[in-house]
Amino acid sequence: MGFAGHSAFWFFSFWLLAALSLAGCVQPEAGVNATNATPVQHPANCSGSATIDLYNKGNASANGTLFIDSCASGTSVVKFYCSGSVAESATVSCPQGYSCMDGACVRNPPANRTGPPAKCLETGLGKDFYTAGSVTYYGVVYNDTCQGSYDLNKYYCENDSLKQVAYHCPTGDRCEAGACVQMGRVCTDSDSANQSQVGITTLYGGGVVISTKEDYCVNSSTVMERDCANGSIVSVPLACPRGAYCYGASCVPLCQQMPPLAGDRPWVLANGTAYGNRCLSNGTLQEYSCQGNALVSGVKDCGNYCYEGKCLADSEVSCRRESYGVDMLKGSDVIANVVNLCLDFRTAKDFLCDNNRVASVYKACGDNELCQSGTCVQITGPGCYEMNGEDVHEKSGVAITAGSYIFTESENYCFNDRVLGQYTCNGTDRKFDYVTCPDDEKCSDGVCVYNYTCSETAAVPLVSPGGVSLHEGTRLVRSEKDMCTSDPSTVQQVSCDESGRIAYALVKCPAGTRCDSSSGVCK
Repeated sequence: MGFAGHSAFWFFSFWLLAALSLAGCVQPEAGVNATNATPVQHPANCSGSATIDLYNKGNASANGTLFIDSCASGTSVVKFYCSGSVAESATVSCPQGYSCMDGACVRNPPANRTGPPAKCLETGLGKDFYTAGSVTYYGVVYNDTCQGSYDLNKYYCENDSLKQVAYHCPTGDRCEAGACVQMGRVCTDSDSANQSQVGITTLYGGGVVISTKEDYCVNSSTVMERDCANGSIVSVPLACPRGAYCYGASCVPLCQQMPPLAGDRPWVLANGTAYGNRCLSNGTLQEYSCQGNALVSGVKDCGNYCYEGKCLADSEVSCRRESYGVDMLKGSDVIANVVNLCLDFRTAKDFLCDNNRVASVYKACGDNELCQSGTCVQITGPGCYEMNGEDVHEKSGVAITAGSYIFTESENYCFNDRVLGQYTCNGTDRKFDYVTCPDDEKCSDGVCVYNYTCSETAAVPLVSPGGVSLHEGTRLVRSEKDMCTSDPSTVQQVSCDESGRIAYALVKCPAGTRCDSSSGVCK
């Protein structure tokens, strides 16, 4: 071909490329060193990116064929893109510091890294929410950012892939400049590490409560004391001093007098057990007090009435007459009542008020009457009448009537000192049974009676042995002491109840102790 022919060919090519460029068919990314950009197909249409993205692997589809980006060398990449309806390719050199990997330019790893180049590189310490960082993934930089004052958007690499997590900064911290920042810490202790007081330790951050911890008993001899150290809450186990034990999250004396309960009832606390003064009967008070570290108790005759653990003065008591007898009151509370009764079938004993004290009168029943349940009633014909019901503690019996008079009467009697011979009504006939008196009672003059006084001899419950004694007058009837059960962690405690009888209770030993079978106390 001659020079004229060559000139015509280059002239034609120059104007063709100029026309295509003006039409916008070739659009390599600005600043990219593209070489050998060549058309691949000329189908009716092309699908894919219209620009060259060096840092992400892409593709273009034309005429049913998919063209995928690939590496031309270690530092250059072949990128496919659409120029109008034409799919084209360009071989592009990666920027300095980047290498080609799987159809994309990626940042070179640090000099001491081995293995293939990484797709994901981070400047932070993974999921360290208190250090701001960034992640470069396929050349794109993702910075840790705050979403408001307390929420963090954190980026990190995992298995060479980009990961993201939303994290809420803990109470007392806030998000600043892409990281959680600890606000100023202040710690307060309500009892200043005093093991004899129940304390609450509070940690603040930025004026907001972060955490609250309370003292507690580890066992009967150790308290876990919460304290402040270096702007945080610490836990310090402290042994209770001699003569004290852990109760209610503090070390307290083995026996101590406590502030009065509701109604001004005195009480003491001995090794975790509360002992309140109590009334054993209407006129008898069981009192508790501390002598050193020992619990002592005694019985006091009030000389009047006992109510809610206290002896009442005459001025505190009033008397009210009722149809059945009288009620004794403190204010509006009924503290005792006395019920009318029959002395026999012809005599009633009525109780009434005299100068705010209980008095009584005897009333003889009239003709054609008999005494039933403390009241004289008219005899209306043949029948059976019980004097004072079936209560073994009241003198009673039955009367059989014929017409308007008593035909025969039978009163209860003692068969022996434990068994009562009791008459009751069965319709219009009488019935007889032998009845055994309750425990610790004996039969006397046709009724079961409890003639004993109960007193406690407890020292420090669960720590030194305690017990009770029953007396009849000055005579000791019997005594019982605390004892171990089949469960080594449980003690059977004995005490006096409000009726003056022996009461039994199963009580668990304090943590870390067991019942000693030789003494009946927890050790």
